[in-house]
Amino acid sequence: LYEMAYCDYKVEDWENSIEKFKLLNGAADSLGQTAMYLLGDCYMRINDKESARNAFGLCADMTFNKGQQEAAMILYARISYETGYNDDALRQLNTLIKSFPSSQYKDEANTLLSGLLVKTNNYDEALQHLQEVSRKEEDYWQVYQKANFGYAVQEFRKGDKVSALKYFSQSLEHPVNAEYANAAYFWKGEIAYHQRRYNEAISFSGEFINKMGRKKSVTHISPLATVQHAYLNMGYASMELQDFPAAQE
Repeated sequence: LYEMAYCDYKVEDWENSIEKFKLLNGAADSLGQTAMYLLGDCYMRINDKESARNAFGLCADMTFNKGQQEAAMILYARISYETGYNDDALRQLNTLIKSFPSSQYKDEANTLLSGLLVKTNNYDEALQHLQEVSRKEEDYWQVYQKANFGYAVQEFRKGDKVSALKYFSQSLEHPVNAEYANAAYFWKGEIAYHQRRYNEAISFSGEFINKMGRKKSVTHISPLATVQHAYLNMGYASMELQDFPAAQE
């Protein structure tokens, strides 16, 4: 049965391959593990992520072939992450890192784990996992930007403006998300004003306004980050610099 399913798999007859591999889902041995891994791949080929997730999950629970188990773990976690099964993804990623400390998927696992922690506002731990990543790809920088921005906001709320400024600046190192970048410039202007660095407050607030264009706010990211608020900061900063015509404008 496995050999017939594998022949269908090799000639890319996904539907027939699936029907045969499914009959092996009760085989608790290395053959059954391989069948579930290939079954998951077949489902991915027809874009059935839900069924693929289940098949990779069965494969990940078997220990006969460590290489397949490791690969199935990251695939199960990745699909769970993409389809909103956040708790399952978190559990599997932690298991993968614990079971395979030197895994070839370690970078992706830590990046996904950080992304999940960002969703629950656990920015500090998210940044810790990002430090474990060696190969930094686009997904990494998306999480990196959001984790630094979120942690900076938390630091600002605690009253640590020096730390907040550091993390807002780090969020701008790779500004892959323009809205988060815009909000970071707003907050850098806000902090500069609080620290009486009025020229910088005007500069950062002006940068925020220029980058916003026709948009008036990014309140879904940061409620205070509005063009009106930025203009107020520039006005007050100009008054502190005794530049009243600029303040009036």
